[in-house]
Amino acid sequence: MDPPELTAKREEYLRNLQRVQAPVVAAYVRTLEALKTQFTREGKLDDALTADAELKVMNKQLTAANNVNKGGAAMQLAITSVKFGDPKSNRMVDVSKVVQKAFSAGEASMMMSGGVLYGGKDPAPFVHKVVVIEYLFMGKRKEKTIKDGTKVNFKTDLD
Repeated sequence: MDPPELTAKREEYLRNLQRVQAPVVAAYVRTLEALKTQFTREGKLDDALTADAELKVMNKQLTAANNVNKGGAAMQLAITSVKFGDPKSNRMVDVSKVVQKAFSAGEASMMMSGGVLYGGKDPAPFVHKVVVIEYLFMGKRKEKTIKDGTKVNFKTDLD
């Protein structure tokens, strides 16, 4: 268990991080809105849909950052690291970006398998692999190790 002072400082750090992110995210949202409009006018519908998908992700981040600026709590869950492979032999690969992208996009759950996380590549052939997720929940650092091929619900499995 983390000392209360460390937990308080970590929570303060997360709130400050969200506060400084809000203006940057707001500017990016405005840029995405303009691009979406431009792509629509030009008849580039696939590009407009791509911009719209990014816009939805960023609007969620902007809402979270603005809630902190209005006195709300910092994010309850932040995924800090995800590794896939065999920790016993230290044959692990960093797949954090793939999981963080799904989580940031508002996905409720994600299949934790080599095919999804690492494009089917095998960092540790002929052994059972796991996924090690390091995260902050309510300001506390946590870690969860799960079997390859397990579906993880971000809200219920990471607490």
